[in-house]
Amino acid sequence: MSDTKLMLTVILAIFLLPTCSQNPASEIESSRQAILARLKQEAEQGESTAQIQLGLIYLNGEGVPQDYAESVRWFRAAAEQGDQRAQVNLGYMYRDGLGIPQDLAKSVRWYRMAAEQGHASAQNALGVMYQSGYGVSRDIRESVKWYRMAAKQGHADAQIQLGLLNANGEGVSQSYVQAYKWFSLASGGSTGKEREGYIKARDVAAKRMTPEEVVEAQRLADEWKPKKWEDIQQKLK
Repeated sequence: MSDTKLMLTVILAIFLLPTCSQNPASEIESSRQAILARLKQEAEQGESTAQIQLGLIYLNGEGVPQDYAESVRWFRAAAEQGDQRAQVNLGYMYRDGLGIPQDLAKSVRWYRMAAEQGHASAQNALGVMYQSGYGVSRDIRESVKWYRMAAKQGHADAQIQLGLLNANGEGVSQSYVQAYKWFSLASGGSTGKEREGYIKARDVAAKRMTPEEVVEAQRLADEWKPKKWEDIQQKLK
């Protein structure tokens, strides 16, 4: 992490601190305004991390009035510089019509920019768009392609989707072994009720498998390791 990014992370943490009895509210507010001014200054100078931080601050209304249009402004500024984090955020804004007219085709466009740079959440989002036919023609095989890229990087949502597609034989050859593997991996990267649901899905798949298939599926899950985007790219060439 660069010194600039580290500084901005610290700035944001301080900016989002709640008021407390040990610090008078007026002093906290003064500090927040000073930090916000510093972030805006760096954002205006083209620092993409500061632009994303501002986008998130306005998106969530953290210490400032919630302002989706202002959030979009800063996400776009960073996205147009090629920052994949901002591109996927801008994709979300277009998808949900937050601070900007809803446009699913533009949402797909920004997701794709981030996905092609290896952003796992963007790849998963693109998989959802192709699976559902949002902003693109429905293409389950294309959906599987993007889910697989995200899943290989350890994205739990993409892993559960691959598990479901393998279990149902959609876009891939039907395989409970592969479904079990992906359900198991998704459960390992999740917590709470989500994890419980993934474990149940894995157990349902297991009931349709032979004991030998369960052993093989568990072996695949145990031996699986997340891959770096650079390694995934090499295999795509």
